[in-house]
Amino acid sequence: MTEKPSVMTPNPSVMSEQEAAQYLSVTARTLLNYRKSGRLSYRLAQGKTRPVIEYDRANLERLKAELIARTEVPKTPKPTRLKRVTFGLAAHDYEELSGEAKKYDMKPGEYARRLMRESLESNLKGEIRELHTKDAKSREELKRLRNDVAGAFEALLEFMKLSPEEASQWVTENLR
Repeated sequence: MTEKPSVMTPNPSVMSEQEAAQYLSVTARTLLNYRKSGRLSYRLAQGKTRPVIEYDRANLERLKAELIARTEVPKTPKPTRLKRVTFGLAAHDYEELSGEAKKYDMKPGEYARRLMRESLESNLKGEIRELHTKDAKSREELKRLRNDVAGAFEALLEFMKLSPEEASQWVTENLR
């Protein structure tokens, strides 16, 4: 049985382009980009018919460690870009806004943002209060309906020839 010749370079401190790409888990194109950017040094060696690129194993190990460290660092989320809201004001409204802003040592735009934020927060708080009120009213209504149903069951059970005490006990145990 004939043995295939090894594709490995004879010198263990040097790797071919294919070996380097495999070692770093990247493509040959990525190696080219690393060379162009100066992140990876290389040398040209004489091949059988044309020059071939060789990489020093130490440089590849350094780059691999750098790539691993880079992927292990948790990425911080990019800050969200602020969305702009623009609107025009009549001259007298702008002057009034500017006057109020000066009282707080603010620019008119800063003061307008503050007013907008406070207004939105106030609206939200009002909606929350309204929801709490509706929730309390709903709970009271549910309690009233439950008592009405319990009374109806009690009457039904009495009609079915249970004593009032037995009917009341059954309703208390099962419905209230």
